[in-house]
Amino acid sequence: MPLPENITSDLAKQRIEAWGSSFSPYPTETFVTQREGFIEICFLTGLAPPFGIYRKLAEIFANLDVCFTAKYINQYGSFGGRYEYRNSVLYHCLCEMADIRKFGIAEFDIWYEGLSDRLESDGYLVED
Repeated sequence: MPLPENITSDLAKQRIEAWGSSFSPYPTETFVTQREGFIEICFLTGLAPPFGIYRKLAEIFANLDVCFTAKYINQYGSFGGRYEYRNSVLYHCLCEMADIRKFGIAEFDIWYEGLSDRLESDGYLVED
């Protein structure tokens, strides 16, 4: 989803309005995998998931037999969840704080590698 052509001085605000996040995906952390009937897109972005993009995809796919799941967790492990689009409905499932550590380890193993023993149950890193 492109930004409006009339960029103002408040680029962060325009990005939030267009994408739901003020950050673009980091190009060095973007990967696309294609298999028959399946496309996986993985990317890293800061602070918040780009929920505006998921809403736009749901709008575009409204009349197609398409499903997608987008999982996210912030860089501090303090919130996470997933968006699921199926049967023409977009669902947002927010991960409960009590489950954030398990969710982070199960879904984003690399982010927690070597840290899992130092995380409290709420997902925050224990300082040494």
